[in-house]
Amino acid sequence: IRQGVQFHKGYGELTAEDVKFSFDRAANPESGSVGSISWQNVASVDAPDPYTVVVNLVGPDPLLLTSVLNGTNAGIVSKKAVEEKGDGFAMDPIGSGPYQLESVQSDLVRLVANPDYWGEKAKTPNIEISYIVDTSARTFAILGGTVDMILAPAGPGAINSIMQQNPDLKMDISLPGNNCSLHFNMTRAPLDDVRVRKAIAYAINKEAISGSVTPATPRTFGLNPPANPGAMTDETTPAELRYDYDPEKAKELLAEAGMPDGFSIPVFCSQRDDYASLMLIMQEQLRQVDINIDLTLMDHTAYHAEKNKDLNTIILRLGGYPQVPERVIQNEAIAAAEVQKDGSGGDNFSHYGVVIPGIDDLYEQTVNEANLERRLELVGEMERKILTDMPVMSVCSTAYVVIRNPKMTLPFEVSTVSGGRWRLTGAEKLA
Repeated sequence: IRQGVQFHKGYGELTAEDVKFSFDRAANPESGSVGSISWQNVASVDAPDPYTVVVNLVGPDPLLLTSVLNGTNAGIVSKKAVEEKGDGFAMDPIGSGPYQLESVQSDLVRLVANPDYWGEKAKTPNIEISYIVDTSARTFAILGGTVDMILAPAGPGAINSIMQQNPDLKMDISLPGNNCSLHFNMTRAPLDDVRVRKAIAYAINKEAISGSVTPATPRTFGLNPPANPGAMTDETTPAELRYDYDPEKAKELLAEAGMPDGFSIPVFCSQRDDYASLMLIMQEQLRQVDINIDLTLMDHTAYHAEKNKDLNTIILRLGGYPQVPERVIQNEAIAAAEVQKDGSGGDNFSHYGVVIPGIDDLYEQTVNEANLERRLELVGEMERKILTDMPVMSVCSTAYVVIRNPKMTLPFEVSTVSGGRWRLTGAEKLA
């Protein structure tokens, strides 16, 4: 590792011991790491000397640098600071990046440029990050000039409305953004019947949804978004696994399942604009085939807490991933990721691989395949099995859209395939 890198606030040099500590912490679910499952293929991490780190794998991984080590929980933190601060570290983290934390309030985080950063120094000395829950308030903030950048609201027509009111604003779009997947809790009737799950898939107009939300929002076929290598596409998805919008087919399947008059099921969802917009559209589409979603919208934080305890029936999940094709399957479809009632599990909300046989053997074969081309073929096999069993359905991949003040310049062009993480080191606001 690079020598001489300094941690924030005088916590000393970053060494291999800190890297090993950070990786071990990220791999340990008892540490509170939200992405610990992604470390399954890491057998151990060694620090033989202060500037050498050795990551020992269970099996080969040709995409290690863009999968495990590119995850948000793989950031390097100061071992000394974690041990010294204990629970307080969460509100006063110590890293080594170009910005360091100055203060945290309930809805405002203040960052200041790190004077001891080893690389290019930040051009903007201070950054304030506001958490503006209300979509209208966020819109007024960018239009009124009280903020310089916002994550664009995801409701239908919201972005077009903002840009029409101020055409001078800049819009940065990148994919893959949030992968939108709908999980069917197969421990709850009637979702334990594959015909019901497929009826829902046919009743949801995925093309209409992808055309109604953020710009550059493609429909997805498998769990992987189209921007990912090995993803199912319009051309490669078999006709019987496309689940194109077909309400009559949905009604036929419901009748075969003994529910010709449909059914009603309670569902709760986040009230955040992107979640609520998507779920309300799907609720209306399902109503057309006599499936009544008895919907409760709730606080976003409460939603995640409740769904993570296996309390929901149909679960909407939005989340971004690195462009590693087996990662979304690892997080959402293998038995090791099964949701648990104590909240300690993963994002396999359908109980796939536990309630019914899943793809675990095929997944193990995939992650132990060193040849990338063959690995992508195995990903395709997993995708087709998921589509056949329909424990979880992917709907679309919503783009990350940032709207910014034209005076706020970036030192690079945001690519539509750049992903959702952009360095702001060279960003600055012109006079």
